[in-house]
Amino acid sequence: MLGKKLNILFLLYIVFLTGCNEEPPVVPGLTDGSIVIVSEPSGASIIFNNRETGLFTPASIENLEPGFYKISLKLTTYLDTVVYSIVNRNNTDTLVLEMRENPEVYWNVFNTLNSDLPINTVTKVLTAPDGSVWLATGGRGIVNYKNGVFINYNVGNSGIGDNFIQDLVFSPTGELWIAGSLGIYKFDGSNFVSYTRNNSNLPDDYVKCLTFDKTGKLWAGTFYGGLVRLDDTGFTVFDTSNSELPNNKIMALLVDNKGDLIIGTWGSGLVQFNLDSFKVYDSFTFGLVSDYISTLAINTGGEIWLGYSNVAGIGVGGVGRFFYKGITNYTFRDSDFKANVVTDIAIAGNGAVWITSADKGLYKFEGGVWKNYNTLNSGIGYDVAVSIDIDSDNVKWIAAGGLVRYSGGK
Repeated sequence: MLGKKLNILFLLYIVFLTGCNEEPPVVPGLTDGSIVIVSEPSGASIIFNNRETGLFTPASIENLEPGFYKISLKLTTYLDTVVYSIVNRNNTDTLVLEMRENPEVYWNVFNTLNSDLPINTVTKVLTAPDGSVWLATGGRGIVNYKNGVFINYNVGNSGIGDNFIQDLVFSPTGELWIAGSLGIYKFDGSNFVSYTRNNSNLPDDYVKCLTFDKTGKLWAGTFYGGLVRLDDTGFTVFDTSNSELPNNKIMALLVDNKGDLIIGTWGSGLVQFNLDSFKVYDSFTFGLVSDYISTLAINTGGEIWLGYSNVAGIGVGGVGRFFYKGITNYTFRDSDFKANVVTDIAIAGNGAVWITSADKGLYKFEGGVWKNYNTLNSGIGYDVAVSIDIDSDNVKWIAAGGLVRYSGGK
C-alpha cells in the first residue's frame, strides 16, 4: 500500500438485521485498490459482497478491482452494520464504523405496564451498596428495586409523610435520607423519622436536595427557605437575610475535595461555602452561560460538572466543567451536546460523564466525544430522562418513563 493515497470516507450507513443478497457491480480490468475496515468495537466479522472473508476488524482487503462494494459487519450482541463503498484505482480507503448495540441485549425498561413499578414518574435514582436501586417518585413515595422485586413505601402503607419526593442520599452510617415536598425523612430500613416545619425549625418544607459533609452533618437545599444544616441541636439556617447566600432557591448540593459546600442556585449561579464565607460564580463574573443550575457532580480529580436548564426560555441549557480557575461550557451553540434541560449528571468509575436531559434523552462524554442515546438510536424508550446513577458494575440506572437499566456503553 506504500505510495498510495489514503482517503478517509465519511459514508452514510444503514443498520438493519437482514440485507439483500444482490451483489453490487464491479468494473473489471482496471488497476486495483484496497479498503481498510475499522469498527468500534473491534472484532466484527467482515462479509464482502455477501461472501464470508474470514477476516475480523480491523483488517485490510486488498487487490480489489475498482467498483461498488457491499460490506457487512457482524458481531455478537450488536446489530448488523452494512455500508456501500466505491473503490477507486490506486487508492486505499479507510472505513471507520461504529456498531450499534442490540437494544434487546443492553436495555431493560420497567414501567407500570410490564412490572410492579407503582408509577412511571420517577424523579431520582440512587444505587445502593447491597445491589438494590432506590427510586424517588412524583406521587407514590419511594420504591426499592432488587432482583426483580419492587417494594413501595408511600403515605398509605408506611411512616413516610410525603408521596412527592425530590432527592435521595445515604448517610455515612447507611440510613436513607429523603427530600420531599413536605419535609425531610430518615429511613433506617424499618422506621421513618420526619423533619418538617411543624416539628422542627426547618424553614421550608419544600426540600430539593440533600448531601452529607465530611464531618457527617446533613445539608439540605430548600426551594424557598435557603440552605440548612442539621446537627444535634436542630437546623441551622443560612438564607439571604442572615448570610451572604445570594439566593434562597437551592437546586443542588455537593461537597468538594477540600470539604467546601458547593451550591447550585436557581437564578444566582454557583456558590462556594467554606463555613465562613460565600463566594459566588455566575454568568457576570465567571463565565457561566446560565445562572440557573439544576444539578451537580464531581469527579475524582475534583472537577465539578454542573447542569444548566433552559426552562421556559430562562437562561441557556447545557453543561459546564468547573474547577475554580475557569469553566468550559458545552451548549447546542458550540458543541455536540444539544440538550437544553439538563436534569442529572453521574460520573462513572472510568471517568465517563453521563447526563440526563428532559428534551434529548441521555448523553455520554468520554475522551472528548459526545454520544447521544435517544428513542431513535437506542432502547431508552423515552427521551424525557430525569435522573441517572451508576452501580459498581458500571450499569446505568435511568429515570425515563419508568426505570431503565442500561448495561452497555462501557
